[in-house]
Amino acid sequence: LKHFEQVRADELDMEFSSPLLGFDGYAQQIVNGGKPIAIDSFQGVKVRKNASSENPADWEENNKSFAYIALPLITQGEIKGVLEVLYPSGAPVDSEWKAFFETISGQAAIAIHHAELIRGLEEQVLIRTKEIELQRNRLQQEKEKFQIYLDVVDVIIVVIDTQGTIRLINKKGCELLGYTEQELIGRNWFEHFIPENIREKIRGVFAMLMEGKMEMAGYAENLIVTGNGEERMIAWNNVLLKNPDGSPSATLSSGNDITERNQMEHEKKKLEKQ
Repeated sequence: LKHFEQVRADELDMEFSSPLLGFDGYAQQIVNGGKPIAIDSFQGVKVRKNASSENPADWEENNKSFAYIALPLITQGEIKGVLEVLYPSGAPVDSEWKAFFETISGQAAIAIHHAELIRGLEEQVLIRTKEIELQRNRLQQEKEKFQIYLDVVDVIIVVIDTQGTIRLINKKGCELLGYTEQELIGRNWFEHFIPENIREKIRGVFAMLMEGKMEMAGYAENLIVTGNGEERMIAWNNVLLKNPDGSPSATLSSGNDITERNQMEHEKKKLEKQ
């Protein structure tokens, strides 16, 4: 009976109910005392006919012959519950069996503790997931609002990342290039929309910008190629976007189509020479 307190059934406070026994039982005694108990026999102890009744008239004498072992489920100094074992009175329950029950109770306590930790983590993940979803929704709303602002301006707006990929473009840019926004996002700007004869030159300048080897030109003019193969002259105002560490992340450019203006100026100069 090592580690077990050997008691008689009538020695214990019967104020609390045991869910296993169904009558005023002993689980709370284990919680209060923090140590296992062993009861050889419950025969003759009055039990409730109705486990939920508080009326002593509903009690009757137990004529069943069984014994009882109860062990607290303890981990990290905290009682997580009670392991209750009923078995026939007189059945051999030696020290090896009690050691087995102690082992089982220890494992059960650890399992409960781990389950509580997992439940706590699940709750934290759920809370964080909801927070991320709210942030994502807010960002989407801000993006949609920003896109509306971009689409109402009568200039081309385009963001190109360090790899030369289009990351953002407005309605005016889509109309000029002859593609939808979905078709343009992810395309390489230099491969698809810069004339072949100046492509490598402009790509080289862009690479030097992304490597921090030269300053961004605030204003520049260059030809682009639209989806139908037409070349258009665009006047660009450029801003270099940077990461938190100061390294370049993309370019933000606004462009005006000055093709017709340049043609008119050219025709004017021709007339003036005549």
